[in-house]
Amino acid sequence: MTRLLSNVIKSYSVRYEEAVKKTIDVNAKKDQEILQKRNLRLTTTVSKEETGEFVEGIKAVVVDALPTEEEQKENNEKQASILENAKQEAQEIIENAKQEARRMKEEAIAQGKQIGYEEGIKQANIEIQNKNAALDDKAKQLQEEFDEMVRRLEPHMVEIMAALIEKITGILVQDRQEVILYLVEKAFLNAEKTNEYTIRVGSEDYEYLNDRKDFLISAIGRDVQVNIVEDTALHKNQCLIETQLRVIDCSLDVQLRNLITDLKLLGSV
Repeated sequence: MTRLLSNVIKSYSVRYEEAVKKTIDVNAKKDQEILQKRNLRLTTTVSKEETGEFVEGIKAVVVDALPTEEEQKENNEKQASILENAKQEAQEIIENAKQEARRMKEEAIAQGKQIGYEEGIKQANIEIQNKNAALDDKAKQLQEEFDEMVRRLEPHMVEIMAALIEKITGILVQDRQEVILYLVEKAFLNAEKTNEYTIRVGSEDYEYLNDRKDFLISAIGRDVQVNIVEDTALHKNQCLIETQLRVIDCSLDVQLRNLITDLKLLGSV
């Protein structure tokens, strides 16, 4: 090694002249030192090769052992799972992007509509007010027409009601003897106070009413004298009550006529 270094590094002498001044380039000097060190390493390497010593060269690449078939299958399944997850995530990202695009589109449409919204509201309010006014006028007109129709039909309605009442009541009381008892009782309640009453009824109602004399006396509510007289001139459900002051006709037909008269009077008001 000493021999080789002596060949690379030679001794030399420098002559320095006082009259001549020189500038030494520091960078050039450093480059020269680096070159000398590199040459020294090369010389050392050659020397080791000649003596048989091991010289470290390029590092070898380490190659892993090939996987087994089962490991390869497992790896393939993992890769397939990773790929499937990646596809799902990509699909979700795409779907979210579509939804966001739709949302942005809807917002844009809504914003576009909002521009004329206030004016549209005003116009709609005006139209609603006009329609309400027209409806009010129409309702007023219909009410007037209805009132006029009622005024025209009311007399006819009274006639129809009177006929129905007379017909229906006649059917209901045809076979009910207690109707005459009710008529007499009602007349007692509305009659003036007296100590003696004479009740005249037709032959069909005499026996029924005479059997219920005590009930009629109790309906008056005080101790009075009640006489029941059979009058062949009277028909079924006809009755006259004579008091010291007047005669009360409480016959059913009279009551119906009074009711019909009242209805007609109401209809003509």
